[in-house]
Amino acid sequence: MGGLYLDTIHKKGEFLHLTGQFEKGIMVLKEGITIAQHYKDKTQTAKLQALLGEILYRQGDYDQALIVLEQAQITIKDMNKPFIHTTTLRNIGFVYRNKGKYDHALEYFQQALAICEAIGDKLGIAMSLNGIGIVYDNKGDYDRALDYLQQSLTIYESIGDKHGIATSLGNIGIVYRKKGDNDSALDYYQQALAIYEAIGNKLGITFILANIGVIYSKKDMYNQAIDYLQQSLVMKEDLAAKGSIDYNYAYLAYSYAKQGNYQKALDMAYLDFDHFDKGGIAYQHGQIYTVVGMVLAETPPQPSPSKGWEQDSDSPSLLTESGQWGEVFLMDKITALTQLPETPNAYFEHGLQTARNVGFMATLVPALYEYGKYLYQEGDTESGMAYLQEAMQLATEKGMLGEVRKIEVLTNHCTGLNTTGMAVPWSFMSGVQLSEFNRYFL
Repeated sequence: MGGLYLDTIHKKGEFLHLTGQFEKGIMVLKEGITIAQHYKDKTQTAKLQALLGEILYRQGDYDQALIVLEQAQITIKDMNKPFIHTTTLRNIGFVYRNKGKYDHALEYFQQALAICEAIGDKLGIAMSLNGIGIVYDNKGDYDRALDYLQQSLTIYESIGDKHGIATSLGNIGIVYRKKGDNDSALDYYQQALAIYEAIGNKLGITFILANIGVIYSKKDMYNQAIDYLQQSLVMKEDLAAKGSIDYNYAYLAYSYAKQGNYQKALDMAYLDFDHFDKGGIAYQHGQIYTVVGMVLAETPPQPSPSKGWEQDSDSPSLLTESGQWGEVFLMDKITALTQLPETPNAYFEHGLQTARNVGFMATLVPALYEYGKYLYQEGDTESGMAYLQEAMQLATEKGMLGEVRKIEVLTNHCTGLNTTGMAVPWSFMSGVQLSEFNRYFL
């Protein structure tokens, strides 16, 4: 079996990857690697390993992806194979990005960019610029992110790469969303979706559907948000695209919480926590703690029925339509996973610390905002205002103009209406900013 056969296996693996048939792709590529190693074909071995590593990354198996990608680097060591080398560098960069290690990710993308520029590889340059733009977006440097992503889009358009064009359009949409320009974001998403549908890229379609759902959540259109997020979730489950499935869980949890459907919110939160332990996205993880904090803040604590408690007829009911103690049991399951006490403070604080550790501005700003709001409402006005002011400072520094305006509205109301240090009525706080939290939750 020669190089032509192994080329065919690689092309088949690429097709299975782009169409979201990950399990089949893994089987095909592993078989191809075995054959290539048997014939001591290092070039084909490395090509297949690089693609296998990318699929494992898409599945959310980051540790295994790194192992395979590092094997590819070892395979081509001392070989003049720049295209394989840069592909592997970029894939490692994406793994580190999803693990929240942004500086590591930038190193790998910049190495890839330098090599691609030296050999005049336009496609490689565009892909490397795209990766750098994504990392700067995650770091909250939105203007720099847009610069790199626009450069990437221009090159993709010049070489007619439709997949790359759609990818760049979608990523540009994300940056505009985080800057608070939801209409521009939706326009970019719709352009990307049309291309992905035309070329049959199912993985790209799931990505765009989820992001359109997030836009609708920011417009307080929660039914539409849930519809798009669920469509995306079903497709991801069918494709076994587990690498970003917690993104859907988090925003579904948020949307259900905003509707007052706390059982479904906690159900999504539990799935998110459970999935993260098996390979979730580190930079997204802090936000789900904040959602649980929101639910606990809105729902009076209830004794567990397993302890023989009988509900008072005047108490808010946690019973589901089927008569099960859904929210109590779900919270018990979440507590078992998180090992946190069942209080709003515990979840707000953990969400905030997780966001700080990763440095993901789109999670950190809303975590500060929501915890500050909660503390202020509870009467700890000094601490609450400190968190709100930190959120304002970060949002201002990062050019998150929509967030700046919303924080300013809230802080002005708080300082203008409460100078006594007493708790602000929850009905007032809900009216002012609970309806605004979706502007921040990115």
